[in-house]
Amino acid sequence: MTCPLCGTPASSACLCSQLSAPSDPARSRTLWVGSLEQEHDDAFVRELFDKPVESITIKKGLKGKCYALVQFCSVEDAQLMLQTERENSRAFPTRTSQWSNSSAPLACLQAAVEPEHNELMGQLEPLTEKQLRARLEGLGHPVDPEEEQGAYRALGRLGKKLFLKTKLARLYIGGTVKRKVRVGRGEPIPRKRGEELLGILRRTQFPKKRSRKGVTADCYMVLGMAAPGAKFRVNPQHQDLWDSAMGLLDDMRCSGGSEWRCTSLAVTRNFRGSPHVDAKDTSWQYAVSLGAFEGGELCVDAGMVGEVVWEIVTRGKLGRVDGRFVHWVKEWSGEERFSLIFFCCDEELRRAPECAVYGQDVS
Repeated sequence: MTCPLCGTPASSACLCSQLSAPSDPARSRTLWVGSLEQEHDDAFVRELFDKPVESITIKKGLKGKCYALVQFCSVEDAQLMLQTERENSRAFPTRTSQWSNSSAPLACLQAAVEPEHNELMGQLEPLTEKQLRARLEGLGHPVDPEEEQGAYRALGRLGKKLFLKTKLARLYIGGTVKRKVRVGRGEPIPRKRGEELLGILRRTQFPKKRSRKGVTADCYMVLGMAAPGAKFRVNPQHQDLWDSAMGLLDDMRCSGGSEWRCTSLAVTRNFRGSPHVDAKDTSWQYAVSLGAFEGGELCVDAGMVGEVVWEIVTRGKLGRVDGRFVHWVKEWSGEERFSLIFFCCDEELRRAPECAVYGQDVS
């Protein structure tokens, strides 16, 4: 016999059995959520619940799946969410549910979109349910509440979102709205500064643990403020990288002002694909990529209903975009691709997202 949730042999004490018998206040307001994909991050899990979430810990499970330990602000909230999932046949952590066995029911819905369009489905994943509904309505195909509720009753919150994504993807694929690709370019950076930064990046010792989950990259670290309200921190071994990067902003005359300042620097090596939003940003961001590669443009989902995708050339060029719009890196080939993302976490400079890209001809 094995645990129906995580597959651990009954002879062993699994985490699920520990969670089903809370022994302290924190555990009593913690729920187990299974059948998560490796690309799912904290923001995705947080959206599954209607109650405030205090903390989320995502861990690797069996067969390439992941699970999350979700801690709510109160025992009452946790119990309410548990009861809600029981009513929809997704109770956890004490019984088998759609959360712990998503392969069959979700696969039949996924089949509505051809395999070659999986990339499109990934680009729609970071959108919230509200944003997906708004796009469908904007395209003249509002969601039938009964159909959406039926997907929720059958498959839960994950299934409902997959239903919305599939419906929208069909419209893009079927030509109801043609997604236009527009190519833009950042401003060329000084050659000497680019060479200096590339040399530093090649010598940089990246932390073994990436600063961000849910993205595909060999290395990912953040210097400065990791989030609004966090302490500013740059380790001594990365000070030269920070100084040279800030020098680049000075070179490009975008380092200061009353509207924006750089509080944080994301540094990546060999970032690929990974559609996401930078929800912690309080304003726009600047991006530059360096290295020996071809392709790798910064793609940004834009337009009222996602009818425009910008491909911004950032190799040796500084582009300005708003990371709170869905964006990803286009396929690339070559030996290496480093990227520097300059962003702002200053709450006093917070501004609502206005446009996805800046400095491009949007006519």
